Amino acid sequence: MQITSQNDNATETGSEGFDLDSINKIPFQLGGMLIIKPGSNPAQTLKVKVVGAMENGFILAERRTLEADDRLTTPIDGDASCSYLCEGILYKFRSNFHAPPFQNVVCLQYPSAFEPIQVRRYRRVKVNLEAESKKVEDEEIFNGEIKDISDGGCLVELAGLVKMLKGDMMEITFMLPDNQLVDGLQCTVVNVRYFDELQKTRFGLSFVEPETEIRKVREFCEMCLYLKV
Repeated sequence: MQITSQNDNATETGSEGFDLDSINKIPFQLGGMLIIKPGSNPAQTLKVKVVGAMENGFILAERRTLEADDRLTTPIDGDASCSYLCEGILYKFRSNFHAPPFQNVVCLQYPSAFEPIQVRRYRRVKVNLEAESKKVEDEEIFNGEIKDISDGGCLVELAGLVKMLKGDMMEITFMLPDNQLVDGLQCTVVNVRYFDELQKTRFGLSFVEPETEIRKVREFCEMCLYLKV
């Protein structure tokens, strides 16, 4: 599947205009995604979830996948290049691996220096994903296609002219390209466009809840941003 990303032109621009010089530490959050490239093998990429961080101490992360190499028992040590995205700021830093205290946990030295890079909070990733959506109020089900997606919402296209109003509550279910199922994501319709000649309806959705499902989308979009696809 071909996936491309682009800046979102919506008025929500996240942290744009924020004074990067005022940032004095990385705001690690529980469950936040950290991308690691071991210096000993830059071709390998670790995608891990932060489970703890102590300033001037260590970063602990749950080891999930080793991209380009499924041998999870492969030892990793030495230095590493790391990236962490949080609220529109990409934090890049170098660190060193330490012996982990538990199995399937990555332990890194807390960075003494880092480079904050400001990005759009919401970046649209162009996709073609089959999706099932329904209006919360009447349970009418629509089968359509997600044309683009971001941390904050998505654009859905339906065959036919379907009556949709701004502010309608929708529930949407779909499978992400990384094989994560997003199930029962509650959304609000923010705009609607009808294409009479094509007999199609397009509407934009803003994600509302649950956070567990929104996080799956966020992780996918962050990975696309990191890989610049």
